Parts: sequence; C-alpha cells; structure tokens
Amino acid sequence: VFALATLVVISLAVSFMSNRVNDLLKNQGQMIAGKQSYWLGYSGMEINSTNRFAGITAGTKTYTLE
Repeated sequence: VFALATLVVISLAVSFMSNRVNDLLKNQGQMIAGKQSYWLGYSGMEINSTNRFAGITAGTKTYTLE
C-alpha cells in the first residue's frame, strides 16, 4: 500500500512538473517571437527612414527626429 501511494504521489508530481515545463516553453516561444518581430520592425524602419532615424552607412549615425 505504501509503495502504491508513493507511486501515485510521484506520478502526480511528474505530471504537474511536465505541465509547468510545457507552459514555460510555450510562453518563452511567444516572448522570443515578440522580441524578434520588434527588432525586425525596428531595423526595417531604420533602413527605410534614412532621413528620420539613421543612415545605412557604417559611419557615425545622425538622428534628426523632426
């Protein structure tokens, strides 16, 4: 009886932890996708708006926020 109760407790703990790990991985994937879309949008905006944000050249960047 003790072994059966121990198995039940261990299986519940493993099930709970696997659900937490799955939730963590899902949320982390969404966070990474959000950061990637932000930086892709920012770099595209910087390239397209050379007179507003920065030049494409590798020299010093001048910012003219009009």
